[in-house]
Amino acid sequence: MKSLGSYVSKQIISITVFVILILVFAVFLTQSLRIIDWTLNRGLAFSTFMTMASLQMPFFLVVLFPIAPFASTLFVYSRLITDSELIVMRAAGVGNWSLARPGLAVGFFMMLLTFILNLYIQPASFREYKEREFEFRNELASVALQEGIFNDIRKGITVYVRERDKDGQLYGILLHDNRNIDNPETMMAEKGALVDTDVGPRIILVNGIRQTANYKQNKSPDTLEFDRWTVELPSRKAAGARSREPAERFLNELFFATDDERYRNLRYRAEMFAEGHNRVATGFLPLTFCSIALAFLLNGSFNRRGHALLILEAISTIAFVLISSIALKNYSVTHQWLLPFMYVNAVLPLLISVYIIARPTQFPTPRRQTVPTKAD
Repeated sequence: MKSLGSYVSKQIISITVFVILILVFAVFLTQSLRIIDWTLNRGLAFSTFMTMASLQMPFFLVVLFPIAPFASTLFVYSRLITDSELIVMRAAGVGNWSLARPGLAVGFFMMLLTFILNLYIQPASFREYKEREFEFRNELASVALQEGIFNDIRKGITVYVRERDKDGQLYGILLHDNRNIDNPETMMAEKGALVDTDVGPRIILVNGIRQTANYKQNKSPDTLEFDRWTVELPSRKAAGARSREPAERFLNELFFATDDERYRNLRYRAEMFAEGHNRVATGFLPLTFCSIALAFLLNGSFNRRGHALLILEAISTIAFVLISSIALKNYSVTHQWLLPFMYVNAVLPLLISVYIIARPTQFPTPRRQTVPTKAD
């Protein structure tokens, strides 16, 4: 029995790893386009790009971990049925529970990994990702400006740069400062640079002109030539610490009060409660999905034409559970009485599937036919 269990388990584990790698690669390609733009067009280092892409992965692994073991369990046990190996095992006296044990063991292991991801790795990595993204977008001079387009780098400040070299030097600069609506300023310079200082970012312009309009007095614009001019930009960090999203918070921060002023907002608190309960409830999904696949394949009625209908039924069931999980998370923000149903949706199919697998099943045996004889 140990060799039988290891034989099935090795197949499920290898296919699970393969499916996860394929899905991670697909997610990496689709979700990294924005970071690639920072690398190619805004001078972000490739090592920083890889770090940012890696920090995104746990957020998507939480979704992939329940699906991958379900797909591998469905594939392996379906192949056992197709190759008649399952019939041979049953003929040797192996029961449903022994047959299902390898699939359930893989599902249980993936469930533990999902809990670790949900409760620690995912919020920690996503928090670091959002902090770095905020810094890159708002504070770093190396990624703040893009060539050939009008960059709204601050409210009321638009900058156009014709060219930028690898050292960060800017050429052909047009800057429009509309923070003072009555006296907007427009500056043009041959070259310049965007630098970060201790008191905030600064734009340094060299060899240019500055025009100031006075709409109140309806005068012609005042023009001033300069050799060097510095434009101070307000730092967004000065406005205070960035408020963290629920997905960035650990479980204790979701369920208990924090120093964040937004926690006093009832809507925000409801979002955090929904996020916290969803993380705990969805941790059971890998084991639930594996048990659903096993319940359908090990207790279905088979025929020689195939078992595609059983596979479709299993896929439809986990799709229903997955959609219900997403819907419950969204609706429980405004209807908190739905929070317990998150656990019902994740655990009840698991209990039903385990009961179906464990119950004694009588498989049909061919009936002996008697051949009628002629009466003497």
